[in-house]
Amino acid sequence: MYTPSAIQEPLIAEIILATRAKININRADIGAVSGEMIIDIPEDKYNQVVRMFRDKGLKVSLLHRPIVRDDNRCVMCGICTSICPIGAFKIEKDWSVTFEPEKCIQCGVCVSACPTSALELSEGEI
Repeated sequence: MYTPSAIQEPLIAEIILATRAKININRADIGAVSGEMIIDIPEDKYNQVVRMFRDKGLKVSLLHRPIVRDDNRCVMCGICTSICPIGAFKIEKDWSVTFEPEKCIQCGVCVSACPTSALELSEGEI
């Protein structure tokens, strides 16, 4: 989570240069007063990168389970299958929609597209 003072600083670039970590930005929503990003951090650089983010005053959360689906709200419409950029959702022969969490890059596109709000990103403070 970005703070207002951090918005104008090249913090990601500084952290990449300092740690030499190959950070993949899956989703970024940066506004004038706050921001949020979902990134992949290489396992061998994880502790160092997280420490640097925190040292710069940023909140860091770990996404334990990429997407959580509320089966009571899901109507199996399949919109998530057509919008997912990496195919983590698929329609089975019985027309049910399944999710492969190990494929998910946590971009959140499916969450925004779901007409019944049955999908959400799961996060936990670390």
